Amino acid sequence: MKLLLSKFLCFTGIWMILASISELLFYEVHIDSGFYILFLLYGLYGYLMLLLISKYDIRNFAWFFITWSIFGFLIEWWLVGILYESLPFSLIWTSLAWHALISIVLFFYFFRKIFLEGSYKKIFLYSVFLWFLLWLWASYSWNAWWELASGEILFEWRTPWIYISQLFFWYTIFLLWHIMYDYCGKSIKHIWAWEEKMIYWLVGLSFLMWNGIIYFPYSLVLIPLVYICYTSLWKSVKLWWDKDILMLQKVPENRYLTSIIIPIIASFVYIWMYAYNIEIEMNAAYFLLWGFLSLYLFFNSLYKLYKA
Repeated sequence: MKLLLSKFLCFTGIWMILASISELLFYEVHIDSGFYILFLLYGLYGYLMLLLISKYDIRNFAWFFITWSIFGFLIEWWLVGILYESLPFSLIWTSLAWHALISIVLFFYFFRKIFLEGSYKKIFLYSVFLWFLLWLWASYSWNAWWELASGEILFEWRTPWIYISQLFFWYTIFLLWHIMYDYCGKSIKHIWAWEEKMIYWLVGLSFLMWNGIIYFPYSLVLIPLVYICYTSLWKSVKLWWDKDILMLQKVPENRYLTSIIIPIIASFVYIWMYAYNIEIEMNAAYFLLWGFLSLYLFFNSLYKLYKA
């Protein structure tokens, strides 16, 4: 019973962090029935990735990234089916760059790794780095914008109250999940056979009942992508780079407090930008930087697969 409760908390926690980073952090969210379904899908697909990492005993960063690439392909193409019509560019943004690289690598893997092993100076500097990302993105995604026929881009700012309230709501959920993960994360090491089969069936059905049918035959491209990623996992046991890739060690609570600098500074900077109407169009820059970096990580990981 205790293990079942821990697994439930782990499932709840993974959708909290994935949905908060991928949705609450980057734009104004309107809570409705569709958003709750979205949260459940983040939990379902995210929990599957944790099962795969545990089952295949993944202990290296390259295959860790490949695993979460599966998540990116599944969740983003379920949410935004039009991505099937913009292949192959949609492989870069947002499946790999937004979900695998920013959400997992930056806000989960390196966040926990630095807060576990780094000095307070490194923790502070990494918090500033994450704030810098929020600042750049806030200058773009927290504006309603449209392009005129002349090519001019017009912005309409969200009020600071809307931005700050959702930012601190995200930060609360974000830290709460990391704390929950400290206590229930180890439950993922124990996998029941019925649990694994149930997750596989639910993931498959959720895909087929939506984009798999609506965007057929474009949706077929997801099958070889997931197959390539999935078949690479069994080889990952040969390359042990990180003894604790899931970051299961407990982070001291006082270290978490250092990250409060992230929403505080981001709030003040947003107020300053709102007051002086400072407008920066950052979508293209994010695509060029994180998109191609994530693409490099993905193909570099696959290359290491065939060299293993």
